[in-house]
Amino acid sequence: MAAPPTFYSLLVASLYDGLIYRAFQHNDALAQRGVAQMMKATALQVDLEQKLFGQHLAKEVILKALKSFMSNQDPKKALTLSLHGWTGTGKNFISKIIAEQVYKQGLNSKCVHLFVSAMHFPHDDHIPKYKRGVAQMMKATALQVDLEQKLFGQHLAKEVILKALKSFMSNQDPKKALTLSLHGWTGTGKNFISKIIAEQVYKQGLNSKCVHLFVSAMHFPHDDHIPKYKRGVAQMMKATALQVDLEQKLFGQHLAKEVILKALKSFMSNQDPKKALTLSLHGWTGTGKNFISKIIAEQVYKQGLNSKCVHLFVSAMHFPHDDHIPKYKGSMV
Repeated sequence: MAAPPTFYSLLVASLYDGLIYRAFQHNDALAQRGVAQMMKATALQVDLEQKLFGQHLAKEVILKALKSFMSNQDPKKALTLSLHGWTGTGKNFISKIIAEQVYKQGLNSKCVHLFVSAMHFPHDDHIPKYKRGVAQMMKATALQVDLEQKLFGQHLAKEVILKALKSFMSNQDPKKALTLSLHGWTGTGKNFISKIIAEQVYKQGLNSKCVHLFVSAMHFPHDDHIPKYKRGVAQMMKATALQVDLEQKLFGQHLAKEVILKALKSFMSNQDPKKALTLSLHGWTGTGKNFISKIIAEQVYKQGLNSKCVHLFVSAMHFPHDDHIPKYKGSMV
């Protein structure tokens, strides 16, 4: 005869307390997390079996996915469950059970976001925008969880960093890069925080081309060179922002992308260039010449194509007559 659910829960809780006690005795943090995750998975299974009826397939798939995810001590990305079905089949109900078992606050936890398609994604023609928004929200949430689990004694820094990053990530088209300047004595967690942020935002973490970690004693050793350092960092950030923008928005022009980035990075790293940089883009209509020019202008100058420092020439419009080429050259100079 099977033990009643209440007795089963008490038995599991007793075993749990004993295991946690022994884990603390041996100061084994990994064992503590493993036991805690096992308990959550077991409690979730009991909850689903007692409350969810008529959804055997969904129950099995959900438990398998969650147990596998919970047993991973260092997952590289968040677990995503997409529940489909008619109204009344239990999608929100299952979400509520999972949230309550994984987080104390349940659906009210800052780490939980429940999306209802008819409410949050009402317009089919906005799907790409919705996707970007959800992806950024998931990154911000994963970062918050990571900071809360790994960073201790830095509550103010945690709040400021999360506020800045969430605001930046919610902006679908930021005009400039986000800069975080972390100050403090050695051992206060500056590099550790940088590593956590980089790993959550970029797959390659600190090795990403979009991440630059500066250590003052190493990269800025001389106080009398501060203006030079500032210019160098500003130019590097512009070049990085341009690279990110081109990679996210320009497709099918790999060679052009590489050549443009190489030329611009070389030009930007020169603190005292002797002449202006000229880029001449060739190709059929629709290959992206004006689009690339717009991206470059927006990253280098605040006003973009409206800047007084930018001149965009379209051959068919500005240089229509072949026999006037010498005249065109003279007017450009």
